[in-house]
Amino acid sequence: MKAAEGKLTVIAHVACNNTADSKELAAHAESLGVDAIAAIPPIYFHLPEYAIAEYWNDISSAAPNTDFVIYNIPRLAGVALTMPLFREMRKNPRVAAVKNSSMPVQDIQMFKMEGGEGFVVFNGPDEQLVSGLAMGADGGIGGTYAVMPELYLKIKELTDTGKVKEAEELLTRFKGKAQQENAERILPNIDTFLVRCALYDADKAAIAKWLAQAPDEELIFSIYDRFHYITKVRVYLQNGRNEQAYHLLLKCAYYAKVMQRTYIDIEVKLLLAITQYRMGEKKWDETLGEALTKAEEYHFVRIITREGAAIRPLLQATSWKPSEVEKDLAQTRKNKQFWAKVQDETEKMARFYPAYLKVGVEEVTLSDTMLRILKLQADGMSKEKIAAELNMTIANVKYHTQQIYKRLGVSNKAGAVMEAGKRGLI
Repeated sequence: MKAAEGKLTVIAHVACNNTADSKELAAHAESLGVDAIAAIPPIYFHLPEYAIAEYWNDISSAAPNTDFVIYNIPRLAGVALTMPLFREMRKNPRVAAVKNSSMPVQDIQMFKMEGGEGFVVFNGPDEQLVSGLAMGADGGIGGTYAVMPELYLKIKELTDTGKVKEAEELLTRFKGKAQQENAERILPNIDTFLVRCALYDADKAAIAKWLAQAPDEELIFSIYDRFHYITKVRVYLQNGRNEQAYHLLLKCAYYAKVMQRTYIDIEVKLLLAITQYRMGEKKWDETLGEALTKAEEYHFVRIITREGAAIRPLLQATSWKPSEVEKDLAQTRKNKQFWAKVQDETEKMARFYPAYLKVGVEEVTLSDTMLRILKLQADGMSKEKIAAELNMTIANVKYHTQQIYKRLGVSNKAGAVMEAGKRGLI
């Protein structure tokens, strides 16, 4: 502490496997004059939220004159900092910050909004610093920040001044460093953040390369890959594979509902509305309305406006209107300001990135056998008759049929025939 005095902010992590030891460490840290103490939730046993709050508050009480930082790291701790638990902890005036190491960067914005003015949120995962800062993180606490401070300080400076493309280039350099150091665990997340940038620039080569190695939701749907899945939805939309986007969104929507992830629920509904709009389904307006109502409640603007050119036609055509609160003119005025800001910033994003999620037909190659099967399907022949016609086994016809569906981004024969017709394949 003597060496750091006046130069660095020192936050001491004090959580142990029992409350007594944690309190002892907290008191010791305060006696040394640290700027704040931090603690993860109790691990191993999945305790109810009231018990987690009691654990944290007991630790804080042992250092009554020191700020407390909640360390949210659900993947390793086994429990997440939910909004109800966060609100309960905010009753403690010493709770001043959250270090957020959950992979959805949307959590950062939720904690910032709920925490209010002056509340600090740190981005945790090193590989998502750019996105975390874009979501409103005040800074970052991570492993490689300490060994490459110049790199991360430059990334923060560029992000703060709107130079995201240059920040992306630095992130690419970091990826190279991670590869050199065999830090394989963080590479998929870096790649996904980079492809999100590529979507704005419509960099088809980068998008196609990422898609080839992205998690396959048809094999297994893992909640830990949810950020990759939602990115994949955007890639599907840009490739015109609306049906695949739709089915993947339904899985993501179920996760958001069960886990009560408000931000993800809003994001999924926005993308679902775009998908339904492109599929010609009238329900898009209802879906969009649900997303806008929830976003209005939290005053989440960026989650909408970052969809730019993709969502602009929906915002122009929707029947949704900002809520008018009876006997609360101030809230009504705030809601109208929210809607005006959404429209204004969406226009700006659409001008900056006009090709974002613009539908482009992805080139599809089918083998001669696949084309013959497809043409016979278009003639109304069954799998059994196709097998006899082409001197193939029924199992072989089924295999080729599934490959056809996968390459065309459809789920049935009617969809395959329609999509092949659009592409001039039959």
